[in-house]
Amino acid sequence: MVERMTEVGERLAALELFAGLAPAEMQALAETASTLELAADDVLVRQGDDADATFVLLTGRLSATLERGSESSRLLSTLLPGSTVGEIPFLAGGKRTATV
Repeated sequence: MVERMTEVGERLAALELFAGLAPAEMQALAETASTLELAADDVLVRQGDDADATFVLLTGRLSATLERGSESSRLLSTLLPGSTVGEIPFLAGGKRTATV
């Protein structure tokens, strides 16, 4: 029997990314997920760091930038709720390709 999911689990289940998961799979995902709150200028991941996790944006927005030296960066995209962050280098065992 699948128990009631947490609020985070319910929010994840509403995303198209997880639409194909069976209820038991969604429950397992919800049980291993954790939440992280960021302030306006916080960095979630830094370009060049090891990719040790992947993230799903539930609320707010994030900016992905490409660092080009000590004082220059280029905005790559603005991420909105439902966006994933860092899934490719995480799954491939690589480095972060942008700062978010």
